[in-house]
Amino acid sequence: MDTQHLRMIANPYLLRKNKEKHKSEDVKLIEKNDLLYRYLELKYKDVYINPKLFYEIITKIEQSMEEYQVEMTLKFVVDSVIIDNM
Repeated sequence: MDTQHLRMIANPYLLRKNKEKHKSEDVKLIEKNDLLYRYLELKYKDVYINPKLFYEIITKIEQSMEEYQVEMTLKFVVDSVIIDNM
């Protein structure tokens, strides 16, 4: 028996399949924002991205996504009505 099996016998907690720790929504938001910030830093190396600009960018992305979702919902409804009337 190798040492990994002995460790699992000694500590059955290691058998738990879901090892992902639960993160709070704030931590997830910070991680997502950090990813976006790193992308912007790499893309625009010569530009200083101050916090105000960064949050304006996030707001614009959110607005664009909301507009897109509304547009797709409207398209779906219109297509459904057209198909039903044929």
